[in-house]
Amino acid sequence: MSTPSTVAPPGDRPPARLLWGLFGVLILLFAALPFLPALQSADLILLDNQFRLLRSLGPKPIARDVTVIGIDEDTYKQFPEPFALWHAHFGEMLSALALAKPAVAAFDINFPDRSFDSVLPGLDRKLLSGLLDFKRSAPVVLGVTVEESGKVRRIYPPFVSIAGENGSAYVLWRQDSDRVVRRFNPKLGNLGQEVPTLVGTMAVHMGLVPGPGMIDFALGPAFDYVPMHQVIEWGRQNDLESLN
Repeated sequence: MSTPSTVAPPGDRPPARLLWGLFGVLILLFAALPFLPALQSADLILLDNQFRLLRSLGPKPIARDVTVIGIDEDTYKQFPEPFALWHAHFGEMLSALALAKPAVAAFDINFPDRSFDSVLPGLDRKLLSGLLDFKRSAPVVLGVTVEESGKVRRIYPPFVSIAGENGSAYVLWRQDSDRVVRRFNPKLGNLGQEVPTLVGTMAVHMGLVPGPGMIDFALGPAFDYVPMHQVIEWGRQNDLESLN
């Protein structure tokens, strides 16, 4: 007794061209999945939760930590001048940091784009003096910003001159779809070319070769900052222990 054939008659089989077409559509769908907003958000949430889990188990040790110096409300209360005239305060902070002899320092603020001596004589010299003090002990990187029009905001040339080679770099980064920065990539130019970024240039000064990759948020202690006015006070007291 013969068994029924499971092979479809030639007329019932889908054409090979149709099968290949369906296969191509499936490939395109799978390729597009990472770009769908809902799946992107889910992927980022999963990534953040993974880092939270790793940190809950204990942060990974770090050989050389980073100190963040911040400007808060108390700092503004300490300094009566408008922010644009803080030359003397930034100069004094740099002189204080020189005592600590860090590997490198970077400024994620807009340095003056012109002389302010016409506003207050001697103001430029106070910041230049602090830069010189610091450059004698370690490299410094001045942050360069880009306006919405795409125009690069200049820094007053004497400051750039003192900062020297690799002394200025772009304050640029690439955000994920939720506007959070999770990755480093120096290829931020309009045509995908590499540009000197603040973080990348700091790495170069430390003898490292910066390359694209994920930021490891499981590394080192939680972020904190030291107020700018506190650093200045430590410098006035010659408090090397606190500065270090």
